[in-house]
Amino acid sequence: DPGQRYYFRTDPFRRRNPKDLQEFLLTPRSGVRQRARNRPNGEFPELLKFTPQKEYVRKVLKDTVYNTALRENPAVPVSEMPMNADFFKYQATDNPNVNMVASHNVINETICRFGQDYRYEDAPNPIPALRDRNHDNTDVGRKR
Repeated sequence: DPGQRYYFRTDPFRRRNPKDLQEFLLTPRSGVRQRARNRPNGEFPELLKFTPQKEYVRKVLKDTVYNTALRENPAVPVSEMPMNADFFKYQATDNPNVNMVASHNVINETICRFGQDYRYEDAPNPIPALRDRNHDNTDVGRKR
């Protein structure tokens, strides 16, 4: 029956029997007919064009690096948060010493070994406080 839906049942962790796979690939499935109905003349929409996004990402970073969440408000600049905000309590509790944070240790080791951090830059960092590649800045977006 051409309208019948067929399912390929197999354990994904076992090797598949080539005969079963061949039967699955050659068996009509309603999804194939549905796609054919959606494009009866065989024309497809214009392809997406992927363009460089580097400038857009740099702008987003520049505009949001100092933001954090304050309860229901998802984008509050750290400089405008009250000193008793949960964000600062969390930082004081979870990261009292940034030298204990593994990612900062990796950055500091890289600076010691190679003279600068591991970032690739083809233009100056959009955040002035992060332009120094010889020093790990742990205050951006974290402190007032």
